[in-house]
Amino acid sequence: MEEINCLIINWDGVCVSTEKARHLAYCETFHQLGQTDRIWKERDTVAQSGRNPDKIWADDSLWKGQGKEAKKIFYNAYNFFLNNHLFLNDNTRSFLTMFKVWNPKVPVVCFGAKSQTAMEHEVERLSLTNSFDLIYGSREGSTQNKDLDKPVALCAVLQKLELPADAHVLYLGYKESDKRAARFAGIEYQKGSDFMQTYLNQHLKTKVVSSKMPKVMSNEHTKE
Repeated sequence: MEEINCLIINWDGVCVSTEKARHLAYCETFHQLGQTDRIWKERDTVAQSGRNPDKIWADDSLWKGQGKEAKKIFYNAYNFFLNNHLFLNDNTRSFLTMFKVWNPKVPVVCFGAKSQTAMEHEVERLSLTNSFDLIYGSREGSTQNKDLDKPVALCAVLQKLELPADAHVLYLGYKESDKRAARFAGIEYQKGSDFMQTYLNQHLKTKVVSSKMPKVMSNEHTKE
């Protein structure tokens, strides 16, 4: 495996999945607004992902002029459901722990299309703050970063890290837009779940093999 100089991981989709909490929050919002006849499916929730929040709450086709109230209801419901539906995806904690052990000097970035506050809150809640060297939220409402499209945000991360031009940067994502963003930023892309599983398999195998190798006796102990 080629040496990696920086690892950027898409938080929502690779490390965790918050789609269920978001979907339930949308359903609860429509219910509280009295839109009990609206049929809202999971694909509708996915379609809102990545949209500028201001555009979502200003969308009268959804809220019928009640966008301000909808926003308040949604985030209250989302925080409630998030406490019950925020779980790490398979292998995430094991991978982050092992990667840090084997690559202590390689910066690991937690990246996502959320506000900085939301990103930091979710990472802290799952006790993973020390697993990342940088947490970067690219959505509007962030206290530190402007609302950036994913490709531009990736470039902003690279600039923030001040990496050399020839650095091997790997971006772990989970969908086609992640692949396009990596191509735009000029960095390598791999599907997060596949890379994590392969990495763990290789390094766990290496650990087992090395533990079974006989110890080489020093010259002092071999002298008669």
